[in-house]
Amino acid sequence: MRKKSLEKNLLFKLLFIQFGFISFILGLFLFSTAINKKEMAEQITYQVQSQIKSAPSREIPEALAAAQSKNFNATGYFDEYGNRVFTLPASLNPSYFSNRNWKDKILEGLIEVDIYFDDQQENKAGTLKFVYPRFSFIPQAIIFWLLSILISIFLFKHYRKVWLASMEKERIEEQNSMISRIVDQVSHDLKSPIQTLFAVVDDTDDLCTEDKSSIYSAIDRIKGITADLAGFLHSNAKVAESYKFDVTKKEEPSILHFASTIKQLCEEKKIAYKDKNIVFNLKISSEALSRASLINESDFLRVCSNLIRNSCESLESKFQNQPGGKITIAMDVIDEQLVIQILDNGVGISEQHFDKLEDKGFSYGKPEGTGLGLHYVYQKVQSWCGQIKVSSELNQWTKFEMSLPLDPHANFFENTIDLNGVEEILILDDDPSVFQRWKRRLSNFQGSISFFDKLPLFPQKLVSQNNRKYLAFIDHEIRGSSMTGLNFIIEKKFLKDSILVTNQYWNPNLLSEVKKLGIKIIPKPIIEEIEIL
Repeated sequence: MRKKSLEKNLLFKLLFIQFGFISFILGLFLFSTAINKKEMAEQITYQVQSQIKSAPSREIPEALAAAQSKNFNATGYFDEYGNRVFTLPASLNPSYFSNRNWKDKILEGLIEVDIYFDDQQENKAGTLKFVYPRFSFIPQAIIFWLLSILISIFLFKHYRKVWLASMEKERIEEQNSMISRIVDQVSHDLKSPIQTLFAVVDDTDDLCTEDKSSIYSAIDRIKGITADLAGFLHSNAKVAESYKFDVTKKEEPSILHFASTIKQLCEEKKIAYKDKNIVFNLKISSEALSRASLINESDFLRVCSNLIRNSCESLESKFQNQPGGKITIAMDVIDEQLVIQILDNGVGISEQHFDKLEDKGFSYGKPEGTGLGLHYVYQKVQSWCGQIKVSSELNQWTKFEMSLPLDPHANFFENTIDLNGVEEILILDDDPSVFQRWKRRLSNFQGSISFFDKLPLFPQKLVSQNNRKYLAFIDHEIRGSSMTGLNFIIEKKFLKDSILVTNQYWNPNLLSEVKKLGIKIIPKPIIEEIEIL
């Protein structure tokens, strides 16, 4: 129905355009004809006026007839008192020029030009009257009209194709938008459980290596489901690209929360190298937990991933997938620089090769290495105005130390939770696993901890307990609610007693709002690392 309605609207528009075009052509022909006849009449009058002065009067009708025969229907010469001298054709009644009805006025135009005996136009000899057909151009107009029909048909087909493509674009965009919402929701729903699984596995000493490997495999499968959905979305984006629509946006640098990104990268590497018997240790200082910078996350991940992969390959070469390999990733803040150290106990690097590591094409200890990974690392770190240093002892260890500038204005992330004087902690999140993570992290808290998965229950609790000091952990995205956690905090006016705990910590719009309001954020990936006072 919508398609037919659009086609009907398009047809009406093209008919309107055609009507306007025809009207314009008719008007143009009428105007040009009037101007043309006026000029002809003045030229003829000038010739007659010259002949009045020099030629016998009997030659004037002959000259006039020759001049006007093909251009005018009738011509009349009247003296200065309005009496007829002669008319062409001669049989015409003089009233033909004066008593014209509405039909004559529409179909025929009348031009009157005065004649003078002298050049000063003081001695009037009479008036010449010319009658011409207004619509003598009808054959030409029909030709133009036919041409306009052909043009309209072409335009109709062209714009119909454009409109159909536009409708297809809209359909694809709606489909992509729906899929994107599904992928975002699934990613949001899976992030917290995955983080919980990692936290449980890392905190449990009772699990053997095989059990941990099995859990990591399950986590890998869960992530694979999200990746499959994202891949489906990407394939639909390619379909949209075939219609030459811009479905992708250039990725711009955004606020990067270092601790969350590094922790999630370590979790991914644990999965990727679960069969290599490599132990990953992550150490993040309290100050580093809250620091961020304006760096593109995908570029940062690629840099760190290259360094960690090099360490893993070094460990594989030394331990041959047997136990003993260990990688320690440490983050700290030194002199307002974020310092990331990646230390492994692999085969090491000879000191004489340190200066060559940043050279494109140089590879050490890897027969099939291209030397592009470290070259990219050095180039990218330098583009961030950072530094990278390497130290090593052959067959013992290798340490890459990367120093990056911090953004002093990115002060919206929390690194500590002060529970002094707090009697109750309220947690609002649609995922119960987040509550379990907080319970383990706050196991030494002497007050009460309450969990709510729906917004309507939360304010009732606040009202009933408003005489006690509380601290609220609020998720930004709550399933089944149109209100965000941030809007909820603003509406209930407990900005100072609340902290946003969210996986949306990268969202520029959210960060801009919390900065204005002075609300702190705890990224969900670092719940287990946050310092409790």
